[in-house]
Amino acid sequence: MYDFSSQAKMLGYAIQVLKEVNVYDQASFGGGTALSAYYWNHRYSTDVDIFLTTSGSLPQLRAAIQKMNISDDIRFPGNYLEILISDTEKIQFFETKPKMPQGRILTSIWEFNDIYIEGIEEILVKKIYYRAHKGNTRDIFDIAVGLAKNPNFFQLCLSEKALTQEHVDIFKNTLMMITNNKELMAIYQDEIALMEPAKEYLDFANHAPQIILDCL
Repeated sequence: MYDFSSQAKMLGYAIQVLKEVNVYDQASFGGGTALSAYYWNHRYSTDVDIFLTTSGSLPQLRAAIQKMNISDDIRFPGNYLEILISDTEKIQFFETKPKMPQGRILTSIWEFNDIYIEGIEEILVKKIYYRAHKGNTRDIFDIAVGLAKNPNFFQLCLSEKALTQEHVDIFKNTLMMITNNKELMAIYQDEIALMEPAKEYLDFANHAPQIILDCL
């Protein structure tokens, strides 16, 4: 349904640089693009997010990317590495340990074989662990779909100590702030429209904040 050809090209760049620095086996493709392109096909997503279990490999990756001449806009705040491909597309590298016991699978996507892709729960838990306070529209939509497919998601994350109750409470407060503010809900709806939700997921997309709150 969605044209992920640009994202496939960006993943190819990422794989090339990961192999150049010899950290390919420590890297996994995750985030919203992996969630949609590999698992659900529920929305359009622009970025390619790579998660590494290494420590200190980001400077090497930056140097390798600079040699490849992929982009002149490379940003390295220190805790992650970002390559802007266009106004709406970027490749990001993060160093972080898995949160869930089964954090990834070895599989194939697009023309790439033997690639690690993060598991659904791993992708979703990172959205809450790192961004519960932000209320990103794409995260809220993804988590609502995840809850529909696994109603015990939050209980699982808490039992595995992937999240604390504080993470959940922060996320709940963020959702309440959005649902209680007409302007924020209008922004949410505008951003949902840009994602072009698949027809079967449209109800989840439009009502995701309240759907999640009803489960908390």
